[in-house]
Amino acid sequence: IAIEVVDCPQKVRRELAAKAIAAPESRPAILYAPTRKEADEAAAELAAEGLACAAYHAGMSSDQRAAVQRAFLAGALEVVVATIAFGMGVDKADVRSVVHLAMPASVEAYSQEFGRAGRDGKPSRATLLCSWADRRQHEFFLDRDYPDPKRVARLFAVLDSSPKTADEARRASGLDAETFAAALDKLWVHGGCVIDQEQRLSRGNDSWRKPYEGQRRHREEQLDRMTRFSDGGRCRMLASPSSPTRSSVSPGPTRWKVWCTATSRRGPTRTVATRSPARRASCSRPGAFRRWSHRRPTADRCPSTRPMPTRTSTCR
Repeated sequence: IAIEVVDCPQKVRRELAAKAIAAPESRPAILYAPTRKEADEAAAELAAEGLACAAYHAGMSSDQRAAVQRAFLAGALEVVVATIAFGMGVDKADVRSVVHLAMPASVEAYSQEFGRAGRDGKPSRATLLCSWADRRQHEFFLDRDYPDPKRVARLFAVLDSSPKTADEARRASGLDAETFAAALDKLWVHGGCVIDQEQRLSRGNDSWRKPYEGQRRHREEQLDRMTRFSDGGRCRMLASPSSPTRSSVSPGPTRWKVWCTATSRRGPTRTVATRSPARRASCSRPGAFRRWSHRRPTADRCPSTRPMPTRTSTCR
């Protein structure tokens, strides 16, 4: 899988995505959109260009989603423009391209999604179209879904052993409806609130804060790692949690091959190849164009001090 990251504004991403899958050899393809509206609009544009394309998201009925999935697996559809709702349980071996129209929330999620390409072992390509504005959007959703612990504490403070209705608790806490709903959910999940059969609220245990803060911090760290992944100049496969290691790759015959392309704004400057995972990590150079071809990890000397003589170099 060739992994590529393109820093670009949102307004040009659909055009770039269309170019990425324009050639017949770049399809079948999956395009991941950040919202349902974006998925519908992008699918309509690609269909207008003559591609067999459809949208897929949670706003569609289960019958509609199942029909799109069956058509894609059967080859009747060449392109699916989907939200993250698409892909679980989908095992189509010949997907040639996976294009993201926005930065995912975590490297783990991105790795799972681009991993749906090239399962037949043939060359495929994953392209991430993103910019700093994507992080700001994720920060907005993070603050919405995981309110500041001080706001959750405000709700906890108004609860006691006497059950209250949700409206009474919201008015007493002074939280707006959206923040109150998120705070109540997190407080209940972590045991700080008890909800009885009549949907009345009472105080739970006071040990909710530490696990909640840990969960929120974990989400922030995931976003930080994804930002570093998209903004860095190192080999993308080394930053991916699915990057092969000695323990995960069989020492037998060749079973996998990965190419990673990373180009900085300064443009390509050199091409290198490495062998062992440990030495590969030491070969990242800002501004360098890197094409990796990995087979069996070995402890051989890293050849990155000299230009790669051919298009790819193999480790035997």
